[in-house]
Amino acid sequence: MKTLIPLITFWLFYCSAANAQTYWVHKTQLLEYLYNHKGAIDYVHCNAPISNIQKSILPIRIGKNFKVFEKLVKTNKSLYLLIKGTGIVFKATGINDTAIAFTKVDSTFFMGYNNDAFIFSYRDTLFSFGGRGFWKYNGQLLYFTEGEEWNMLPINEEIPFIDQEKIFYNQKKGNIFLSIQQTANEAVKTNPNYNPPYIADRFSLNERKHTVLGELKNNAISIVDKKDKEIIHWNAPTLGGCVIIKNGISYLLDFEHNLFFKEHSEKKVVNMMSIPANSDIMSIFQVKDTVYYSLFNSDRLYSFTISRSDFEKEGQPIYTPVTEFYSKIVLIAVPILAIAGFVPFWMNKRKKKQQISSSLTELDTAIAENEDNDNATFNAMERHLITSIIAEGTVSVDRINQILGINKKSIEIQKRARMDIINKINYKFKTIHSTEADLIERIRSEEDKRYFKYFIDEKNREIYG
Repeated sequence: MKTLIPLITFWLFYCSAANAQTYWVHKTQLLEYLYNHKGAIDYVHCNAPISNIQKSILPIRIGKNFKVFEKLVKTNKSLYLLIKGTGIVFKATGINDTAIAFTKVDSTFFMGYNNDAFIFSYRDTLFSFGGRGFWKYNGQLLYFTEGEEWNMLPINEEIPFIDQEKIFYNQKKGNIFLSIQQTANEAVKTNPNYNPPYIADRFSLNERKHTVLGELKNNAISIVDKKDKEIIHWNAPTLGGCVIIKNGISYLLDFEHNLFFKEHSEKKVVNMMSIPANSDIMSIFQVKDTVYYSLFNSDRLYSFTISRSDFEKEGQPIYTPVTEFYSKIVLIAVPILAIAGFVPFWMNKRKKKQQISSSLTELDTAIAENEDNDNATFNAMERHLITSIIAEGTVSVDRINQILGINKKSIEIQKRARMDIINKINYKFKTIHSTEADLIERIRSEEDKRYFKYFIDEKNREIYG
């Protein structure tokens, strides 16, 4: 019996640790810097895939043949480690003299649809953008809520791309600039001589909207070509673009102002990078004017400084703007359209502002009423939501946000307000009608399992009356 007690204690401890999925891993200078850094880092490039488990940060395997691709993301509040190609998210939860702890904080089960997605943070929320799955690239925008799953946000247009495209992410403005070679649809026959064009695109996270800026010129295409593996690339926010090192020469691409730069011949940026033979860059990122990078199989974090003065502007821009084609038409048409449309536009905008303001006021009042009296009858906002769901059958998360007037708020505020009202409605329904059933239920969309839809069962509709 005395022998069994230690064994049982060990087994319980082991099971608890396994369920928590916390790993204490070897602390490198890279992990220590990211963990202790104050503030978010626009983007940490993980330059090469990890094919050997000894080279990875976490000592885990996923399936028999699945190669682990790790991605580090530093937000204002936390350091995250994600397994690319999956929805798995780990968060750094502790540090000591020799190790750093990563704890699994997701409950997702998706895998394989988002390989090579562009993974980043915006306003302390993790996002996954684009990626590829079986036979297809996608341009979907997903966001993550800690302790839960990834969910999809609808955007104006889906433009497929992967992280191997040359990207500049302006976190401060919430803009992602993409240099994309458009892909042919592999589900249909394509002309064998078809050569998809390269385009420059800006995606606004605030508006969730793509804007095609123009078609890339040959000088830019020769630099961003994703088929070339001998490229070092990183996000340079203080330089206003992304830096690309190719064939021993550094380039700066400023997509926002359509400017193409090449380093001065007397000062080679590549010479400031100390990369031993037979070694590859593991991670690279820039903070202010300092570039930090780490190498595989090395604990050291290297750094050097860089500035815009290290580059000189080239003759050609990055892309031919789409506006050039329409400039003459616009000069004639805009004044006429502006005069004709100003008055109704102004009146409609004013009306929408009043509606949004009214909805937000009503929402605040509804929440306050719910907090004061959980057993009260349904208030106006709750009845409005219930009636809308009954009338429409099933509704999306975005539609609920519109009904509640919170679609202009941040994602976290939307979620808290939405769930607060739905939970209060279900609580009141159970209390008023002495039932254990929820009035408003949610199911996964048949079209895409990452979507949730909300509905009210026919039986509960009758009970509600």
